[in-house]
Amino acid sequence: MASIFVVVLYAALALIPQSHVSPASRARSLWQDDRVEFRIKEARSSDSLRVFEAEYSGDSTVARFAIAFRPIPKSSGELSFLKVAVLGRPNSNSRDLLRALARIHDSSARSTKPRRLQRLDITAAVLGQSLSHGPGKDVLAGEFTSQPAGDWIVLKLFLDTPDGATTDKLGEPAELFLALNPVAERGWFLTKDPEYWPELNRVLATVL
Repeated sequence: MASIFVVVLYAALALIPQSHVSPASRARSLWQDDRVEFRIKEARSSDSLRVFEAEYSGDSTVARFAIAFRPIPKSSGELSFLKVAVLGRPNSNSRDLLRALARIHDSSARSTKPRRLQRLDITAAVLGQSLSHGPGKDVLAGEFTSQPAGDWIVLKLFLDTPDGATTDKLGEPAELFLALNPVAERGWFLTKDPEYWPELNRVLATVL
């Protein structure tokens, strides 16, 4: 069933005209101790996919990529999962983005030339939508809450390298939080555990 979903997702993404997508703002992107911020713009889609064009502007390079997934159903009170596609974009250089991600993991980016992928399919846990950033009645991803409500969508990504290699951390995929705010046109990558960085570096360098 999962393989059928990926095929359908890929086919749907191919139908989105690149020229109809509004580019993300070129405002300087930011990084803090626990997160890297980038700009997003939700693109028009002819089907039910939600597609976010993303851009990270560093000191000397600009990384461009897209994030796509099916609309998230309203919460039933149980943890749900979905497939997320990360799509590479032309004229993208991820050097500064990978360096910023390495910093929030207390590490450094490895100089690597992996096999480039146009698309990377990732399993994600839905931690919440309509979340706000800050204190509230509960704590999600370390710094979000469901009450008061807000405009953030927060996912936990589980990443494996394409060749199937995994981290030494119990043989599990590397994890990374992803937060999207379509209203404010902001996106964040947030660290889950610094020990995941070597694996994250290998995975993300293939598509960003």
